[in-house]
Amino acid sequence: MTRKRSAKRRKNVRPGRALPGAQRRAQEHDRRIERIKRWRGIGLYLGLVPLAGLTACDIGVSVACLPREIYLGIWAAVVGAVVGLSIRLVLERRRFQQHPPPG
Repeated sequence: MTRKRSAKRRKNVRPGRALPGAQRRAQEHDRRIERIKRWRGIGLYLGLVPLAGLTACDIGVSVACLPREIYLGIWAAVVGAVVGLSIRLVLERRRFQQHPPPG
């Protein structure tokens, strides 16, 4: 005895499924690029944290007074992450351009 799929279940197909391969690939590429850009932007804002901490210590906020090496270490980690995301962004674009969608 076979079960028929209800019309309701067939309508719940993901929107990206019905697209041809080239369009689906282009949409996936755009989503990856947007996600990388979003994380890179967050990383750039996090780069301001050590600057704010050093400035707060200079103003006289004793809670923010950490050794300068800690702030430099945090800043180096954030800059490294941003540079890594930027490299990944360039490589994703190149990979997509090397294998253009057919059509």
